Amino acid sequence: MRKNLLCLEDETSLQNMYLRLFRSFATVSIAANGQEGVELLQHADVQGNHYDLIITDANMLVMDGFEFLRSIQEREHLPPRVMYSSPTDSTEKEAHQQVLALGGLGLIVKPMGIDFLEAVVQELLVGNMSPTLERYFGERYGV
Repeated sequence: MRKNLLCLEDETSLQNMYLRLFRSFATVSIAANGQEGVELLQHADVQGNHYDLIITDANMLVMDGFEFLRSIQEREHLPPRVMYSSPTDSTEKEAHQQVLALGGLGLIVKPMGIDFLEAVVQELLVGNMSPTLERYFGERYGV
């Protein structure tokens, strides 16, 4: 069964990269900001569908990735959530801790190799955690 992936990203080049990279094994929906992401989640609910994984940027206009994660925290049946971003207002470790506090798996810092991203997404779509991501978090954040 084909998995559904929601990517929140405001940069067109990264939106296109997500589509090219993941569409061979997942149905990819793109939101340009957190508000569009919330709307896509609501639309999926109405249609009786769901997302299997959410990847969000942090720095977006209208609603940023942290606000997005905060706004969906109380929803039932949330899939794994990962932030893929370059933190600007806090240190990487603080941003990672904030993502964890908001129910996400953590922060992957841009830029990251395509092979790494593809492995993480494929692993997360199969299960709720990724050995590749666990190694990355251990090496980067000591967890």
